Amino acid sequence: MISNKGRIKSLKTNAEKIQYMGTSGYYFVSYNSKTYLTHRLVAQYFIDPIPKGMVVNHKDGNKTNNHVDNLEIVTYKENTRHAFDHGLMVPLCGEENSMSKLTNSQARNLINDIIKGLANGELAIKYNLHDRYISLVRHKKRWKKLWSEFGSINAEMSNGNDRNKSLSPQQFVQVVKKIKNGVSNASIEREFNLSSGTGSRIRHKKIYCNWWKDYFGESI
Repeated sequence: MISNKGRIKSLKTNAEKIQYMGTSGYYFVSYNSKTYLTHRLVAQYFIDPIPKGMVVNHKDGNKTNNHVDNLEIVTYKENTRHAFDHGLMVPLCGEENSMSKLTNSQARNLINDIIKGLANGELAIKYNLHDRYISLVRHKKRWKKLWSEFGSINAEMSNGNDRNKSLSPQQFVQVVKKIKNGVSNASIEREFNLSSGTGSRIRHKKIYCNWWKDYFGESI
């Protein structure tokens, strides 16, 4: 006999059967050398037969709460989504995720190159990735955890279309100091091996916009 609270009794002795907890955290009972999950028994008895491809979900996320009101029959996809929403399942990050396109080391190198100012197209070739994926990394839609290792540096300083920008944060600071000291654009471009016009774009805050804000507190 099965109660709506998840208690199970023997039909022969009317004694409540001992329930054991499996390694997955669910209670089960043994009968005739077979094991049966308690929550599935309750769902089958009080809700409906469980169709093929469906599972029984605990609404409150508590695997030991086998009251019928806490159970529902759902698809695997719905069950997984419920687990994520309730913090019962944590998505794998970085290279631990089988869908990851890069190792952690490669991702760090990519982020370093983004910070240096390399363009999306150039990085796509270098890392054999689509430039749209590079853009997602640049805007911290991918590899957020690794980005946190780089502090407050913001890589959205450009749209990534200028293939000749290659300043590190330290070089950027040096360039701006020279600009503020009256050094000409041409001299700056020669010293830092920048393409013609890059000095002017930096001076007028057309590129490295967020670095202007981060390092010099100047709004764009």
